[in-house]
Amino acid sequence: MTQQNTIETNYKTPWFTWFITLISLLIFILINIQTDFKEIDLATYKAFGAPAAVDIYQGQYWGVVFNSFVHAYSTQFILNIIGIWILGAFVERRIGLFHFVLFGLFTSIITSIFQLALSTDAGLGLTGVNYALFGYIFVRSQNEEEFKLKRRNFIFFFMIGLLTYSYYLNFIYKGIIATEAMLSGLISGIIIAVTIKYLRSSRYIALFFLFLAFSGFSLVYAPWSSEWHVAKGIQFHEKKQYKLAKKHYLIALKLLPHNKLAKENIDIMEIDKLCDKAYHFHSLKKYNTARKFYKLILKKDPTNDWAKENLNELP
Repeated sequence: MTQQNTIETNYKTPWFTWFITLISLLIFILINIQTDFKEIDLATYKAFGAPAAVDIYQGQYWGVVFNSFVHAYSTQFILNIIGIWILGAFVERRIGLFHFVLFGLFTSIITSIFQLALSTDAGLGLTGVNYALFGYIFVRSQNEEEFKLKRRNFIFFFMIGLLTYSYYLNFIYKGIIATEAMLSGLISGIIIAVTIKYLRSSRYIALFFLFLAFSGFSLVYAPWSSEWHVAKGIQFHEKKQYKLAKKHYLIALKLLPHNKLAKENIDIMEIDKLCDKAYHFHSLKKYNTARKFYKLILKKDPTNDWAKENLNELP
C-alpha cells in the first residue's frame, strides 16, 4: 500500500462538511419555496440568516456567520457545494472535526467582516470560505505530502471559474455578491496555514480568536462605511436626536451618494420632526399652529393617515 493510500484510509467521515452541505441545501430550498422560485427580497434573506449591512451594524452580528449558508442563485449554490466537497472534506479529513469547525467559523466571520467593511454588505454564500480552504491547502501542500491534492490543475481552474462567476454576478446584479470575501478568504487561509506551522495548537487558536476580536471591532466602529453611518443615524433618529441623526445620514450620502436608505430616512426624519411639533401644539390646544404643521406633513407625505385623522379632529 502506498503512503498516499495509507493517509486516505486513516481519515474519518467529514461530518462538518456534511452539516454545511445539508444546512445550505435546506435553506436554499426553503427560500425558493417561500418566494415561489421568483426574485428574493431582502426580508427573506434576513429571515434565513443574512441580514443587510445596516441590520448587522445595528446589532444583528450573527449575520456574519449564518450568511455563509445562504445562497442567492442555483449556480452559485452548486459551485460552492462542489468547492466545499473538493476542498472542505479534504481538509476536514486531515485536521479533524474540532479544528475544521474552528477553521470554518473563523474564515466565515473574517470574510464576511472584510466584505462588510469594504463594500455595502456582508455577502452571501461559501465562496470566501472556499478560497480560505484553497489558500490553506496551497501552503501546506508545499512541504506536506498528505495535503497534496490530486488533479491540481482541475482545482486551479475551478477556483478561477468560481472567481469569474462571482464577477459575472457582480456585473449582472450590480454587486449583490461582492468579491472582497474571496481575497480576504485566500489571505486568511494562507495565514492560518503559516501560523499552524510555527505555533503550537493552543497558541494559534488563541491568536485566531485575538485576531477575530480585533477585526470584529469594525462591526461597532466603521466610520469609513456609508451603511455604518446609516445605522448610527437610525439609532439617533429613534431617540429623536434629529441633529445627530441628520449628521450621520449626510455623511453616509457623502461616502455613497446613491445610498437610498439614507435619503429616505432624511425625508422620514423631517416628517417626524413635523409630527412632533404638530402633536405638541395640538396638545396645547394651539389649533391654528397645529393645523399648519399637519398640512406641511401632508404636503410631504399625502398618505400620512395620522396627520389626516388629527387634522380632521381640529375644531
